[in-house]
Amino acid sequence: MGKRRLFMEWLVVMAFGTSLFTAIALCWHVLNAGPDSYKTWSDYPLMLVLSPIGWLLFGLFFGPLWVSLCGLFLTLWKRDRRLLVISSGGAIWFGVFWPEWFWAMMSV
Repeated sequence: MGKRRLFMEWLVVMAFGTSLFTAIALCWHVLNAGPDSYKTWSDYPLMLVLSPIGWLLFGLFFGPLWVSLCGLFLTLWKRDRRLLVISSGGAIWFGVFWPEWFWAMMSV
């Protein structure tokens, strides 16, 4: 399997995993928030738009970026699609914690 194809599959896994788990975490936060909370559903599109910046900031300091890049390099080195599971862990980690980080960044 070619490296270019594996890289494209990695991009799809990261984009889908990040958006899916961001949506799940956002649902959790909004449903558990009170009626006068600042956490709303309308923040989701902006969360997706700003997620590349969040990847750089949150990922560098707390590890999801390093986990996903480790999965990418191992996948490309071994040319084994099964190693994309490591990158999925990084996407899940980022997606779960990104809504809180987003609201913290937007409140500054």
